[in-house]
Amino acid sequence: MLKNQKLLSTASIVLCILLASPQIWGATTTNTTVSTVSADVVNVQTSNCVKTIKAFNMEFPAREKIRVETFRDGTRKATISVNITSKDRTCGVCITAEVMLPTKTSEISEAVTPSVPSMSGVYPYKNCSASTDWLLFLLKGQNGTHLVSYNHDDNYDTYYPQWWYHRYSLPDANYPEPRAKQVHVHLAKDYIDNWINQVIDDATMHGIILSLAAGGTELSFALIALYLGLQTFGAALVLIIPMLLGGLADILAAYLQLQGLQKAKWIRDVVTEKFSGDGWTWMWGFNIIHVSKPYIMHPPIGDIYTYEQLYRLLQYRRMHVLYRKTLEYYKSWGADRDNPIKYTAEAWDLEIENPGIIATSADDYRTYPTWDPTWP
Repeated sequence: MLKNQKLLSTASIVLCILLASPQIWGATTTNTTVSTVSADVVNVQTSNCVKTIKAFNMEFPAREKIRVETFRDGTRKATISVNITSKDRTCGVCITAEVMLPTKTSEISEAVTPSVPSMSGVYPYKNCSASTDWLLFLLKGQNGTHLVSYNHDDNYDTYYPQWWYHRYSLPDANYPEPRAKQVHVHLAKDYIDNWINQVIDDATMHGIILSLAAGGTELSFALIALYLGLQTFGAALVLIIPMLLGGLADILAAYLQLQGLQKAKWIRDVVTEKFSGDGWTWMWGFNIIHVSKPYIMHPPIGDIYTYEQLYRLLQYRRMHVLYRKTLEYYKSWGADRDNPIKYTAEAWDLEIENPGIIATSADDYRTYPTWDPTWP
């Protein structure tokens, strides 16, 4: 069995070299259109390009792929992925986002700034139900005194009332709600203003949001790593977290570009609460969905024919070992709360391990560790 696996390993390595070759990937964007792909999909447009991701004064080589499917009813689904590696190729992140796109750009502005008649009865009109995670929500509308741009947590009268500059997420220690399934992140007015004016870039803003979700008040790589379950990557986190945040920023830019939207206008129309100038975003479903077994990259183990030989190698040689972990979560912005973006992020790290740290017996490895040609 090991001999057959050796042949598969050699073929996989050759394919990996071909996929990673810059001559094959190129540095320009390509587009293709395929019609009548399935019974429901009538058109598919794809593009891919090689680019550089910039985040926190660092630059990372990346490969971006975009796929837009158009369905018979006119709806469109976008799948945006970005594969980022460190320059020495010792660690990387691959992020994929899936989201439905409006059929027309005008639908966004119509959904955000409708003409709402004055509401009768006691203001503000509020809701507390499963759809709001049993947290009290203000509902969109106006009565001449206040304007609510979109449904969001009641920070007018209930949660940190009118603290527009306060940095927090709900539920928290002051306002616990054990039934809440989402993390409700309040975007302080100064954060919104600085984001619009480009004092805060997109990568930093994504980092702030994840830090707030983790219970912090400022950007913290350590909090983000702990919250996402990536702390096991250790020293590589100084590269993995910036790559992750830079990838999220790149996906947001592609998402807006697909709709022909200018970022500052999108922030004002979709994210910002017009009455107070702050904003909201919601995230949920944080799960580690896959942890791969370690892959031995070096020394070569193609000449290993028995598990006993593999065991001795693991016990007495230093190893270059590939670790991979995949997480998944959902996120929605402001007025687009009902149209969440699904994120799947896979992080990997190539570590040098000392003898004996991987396996303690010859039975610990029953599968032959090989390089996966599709990654990175």
